[in-house]
Amino acid sequence: MSERDRVTADEAALERLLDEVAAARPAPPDDFMTRLLAEAEAARPRAAVTVGPARAGLRGWFAAIGGWPALGGLVASTVAGVWIGAAPPSALDGYLTGSLSVDILPDGVTLLEDS
Repeated sequence: MSERDRVTADEAALERLLDEVAAARPAPPDDFMTRLLAEAEAARPRAAVTVGPARAGLRGWFAAIGGWPALGGLVASTVAGVWIGAAPPSALDGYLTGSLSVDILPDGVTLLEDS
């Protein structure tokens, strides 16, 4: 057991050499680092293209109602309404000239009293 505890000169030299090697950090060659960074840049995922928000305004409203077919229907009904309102047909004269009154409450019932 006492023989194993003794350190020989060769073992001490080997220990010093191993300590020196462990302490030294070799620098990689410059061309290696350049190639490594180029490969890393090529392998890096690219940012996804984001889609902007939907257009607002008249085009957005136009698309929301259904495009040309819906706009055609709106224009046709608007023109018909203006035409009938400005120059009513003679068939509607009887309906439009008379007035209609509707009694909601029975006679004698008042909600607000005159003061």
